[in-house]
Amino acid sequence: MTERPCWAILSAMTPRIAQLMTLTQGERLARARKVADLSQDQMAAALGVDRRTIGRWERDQTPVTKAVLIAWAAVTDCPAQWLAGPPE
Repeated sequence: MTERPCWAILSAMTPRIAQLMTLTQGERLARARKVADLSQDQMAAALGVDRRTIGRWERDQTPVTKAVLIAWAAVTDCPAQWLAGPPE
């Protein structure tokens, strides 16, 4: 029996999906910002905060509020639920 193409694709993606699921919230924020092709300066301007604050959030040094997650999601067009990470 030959493997169906969709299973081959899923099998190849599984390690990548697992990697994406284990990202910290800060890593998720950084990834979303980079995929949206925004610098930390541009993200800071869009959110009305200092660039250093963006860096602290992306390094998991400062907690991120729900309002920030919602705004980050809107700016990057990334689901806020994914940015928030898996429930604890």
